[in-house]
Amino acid sequence: MRSHLQGAALKLETVRSHEAMATAMRSVTSAMVSMNKQVNVPALTKIMTDFARENEKSELMGDMLGDAMDDAMTEEGDEEEQERIVGAVLTELGLDMTDAVPEAPGAVPASAAAAAKVNPQREMQALGGGSGGGPGGGGGGGAVDPAMSDLEARLNNLRREG
Repeated sequence: MRSHLQGAALKLETVRSHEAMATAMRSVTSAMVSMNKQVNVPALTKIMTDFARENEKSELMGDMLGDAMDDAMTEEGDEEEQERIVGAVLTELGLDMTDAVPEAPGAVPASAAAAAKVNPQREMQALGGGSGGGPGGGGGGGAVDPAMSDLEARLNNLRREG
């Protein structure tokens, strides 16, 4: 008997919640109907289409105006002036960009590439670097490129710091 009463109470509670939901849906529906009466959807769509078209025109005109201003403001010799200013700034910072960058060696022979995986010091020797005696090479066989020695010294300093 008790379980039957509890079941009936649960059903009543379910009916009450359904009734509350129906009332809320009725209110929402009436609000939506009044909004549909106030808003003219075709007119709003036309306004949005016109806005998109005018916005696109404005962007194109802005681009054209910017290009025209750039053309009007650019004079002959501006690039040389820019290069001179950049060079002055780099010189002030102590950077010299006029030296040619040394060329990297071409293709590494397959045997040197395989040896590099096993012993990176042999790769340095194969590429013209110094022997493993520390920064600067310090031996090895043949002439040592000073730029390579400088790079090797920098690399060793970075390894010590890291």
